[in-house]
Amino acid sequence: MTPADLRAAGRALHGDSWQPGLRHDLRISDISLRRWLAGYCEVPDGVERDVIELLAARQVERILDIIGATGANANGIALVVYHSDYDLWKISGDEWSAQFHGRMVGRMIDALRAESITVRTVPIDARDYFRWLDGRQNSPSARAEYAAVHAAPYAN
Repeated sequence: MTPADLRAAGRALHGDSWQPGLRHDLRISDISLRRWLAGYCEVPDGVERDVIELLAARQVERILDIIGATGANANGIALVVYHSDYDLWKISGDEWSAQFHGRMVGRMIDALRAESITVRTVPIDARDYFRWLDGRQNSPSARAEYAAVHAAPYAN
């Protein structure tokens, strides 16, 4: 986990004033967080796992809420994965790396399958995605539509 991944994850979890919230979630000191963010030492693997778990749990909760509210999931769900950092940053605007995002998606897949939800991934790259949009607005709902349209037959 890079300092940029940690910073982006903190913002995703707690907004602009994310450091106190993330320190509380992870039960870490201010000095440890500052050292990781400055790159003085590597973010421990256990911290990365905990951060991924927090992010994945939040996303899985949202997905389960949508399924519960709409009855969606008749054929399972599709999650987008990015080919590269460029693709992720250009399409989603998220600040973390494609590798970090991929690990988070992997944890989400495990959690959703534990709920008996069929999940598949849809690789996405910026060139193909923006061609597919054909002038329409890029948004989370557009990415969800792209995933649904481009998803291969379900295989768990």
